Amino acid sequence: MDEQKLAELFRDAARDAPPASFDVAGVRSASARADARRRSTIALGATLAAVLLVGGGVAATLAPDTASDTAAAGSAEGGSSPNVTPFGTPEAADVAPEDAAPGRTGGPPPKSLPEDTPTQGGEPSGSAGRSTTGSTPPGCVEVDRELADALASELPVARDLIPAPAAARCPAGARGASFLLRDGAVTGTVSVVLTPAGALPPSFDEGTLSETAAASGGRELHVLATPAAGAGEVPFAGELPSLAQRLAERF
Repeated sequence: MDEQKLAELFRDAARDAPPASFDVAGVRSASARADARRRSTIALGATLAAVLLVGGGVAATLAPDTASDTAAAGSAEGGSSPNVTPFGTPEAADVAPEDAAPGRTGGPPPKSLPEDTPTQGGEPSGSAGRSTTGSTPPGCVEVDRELADALASELPVARDLIPAPAAARCPAGARGASFLLRDGAVTGTVSVVLTPAGALPPSFDEGTLSETAAASGGRELHVLATPAAGAGEVPFAGELPSLAQRLAERF
């Protein structure tokens, strides 16, 4: 196709196009209307937020007053109600007469029985077996380490053994220790007890041999040899006098 004819066809097509439906003035008018709508929306939102804020503050201010009025109204109503009964007040039907029998519910409680009175020369009933507060405990209830070491140094067979309390009943303030020893074929317990000045000597079981020597300060040192259960001989029977003397010199 000839280029000149093609150009003429395009020019003819452009001449047949319809005129534009808007102009510059119309575009400006539409833009102004859009801006106005946007400003109106922003102003409406700000107004709504302000209304909500003011309404919340007013509600918070009035809430305490409303609660106080409600409490006051409730108190007034409770005070004027004729059917209100104070707490803890028994009804007349539940109160038992004063002369009601003791066995019935609501009656007066039975009188407490008097405490047992002691008979002449005896203790009150139920007091048997009670411990007396402040009583002096007996001695020799624990192992005295000093006496145990002294006894072990005099009897080498006891050096590696564990000491025990003295096998005796000691007066108050006494100290003691003992070892279960073997003297050849004889087995028994050798105890040492140191009693205070003026105290009674320790007591012991039958079959026990004892030797006493004077210690310093008026005290006495006792060495006891007790046979084992079922045995008739005691260990170190011939050494008890000298053993007591040597131990007493240490104390």
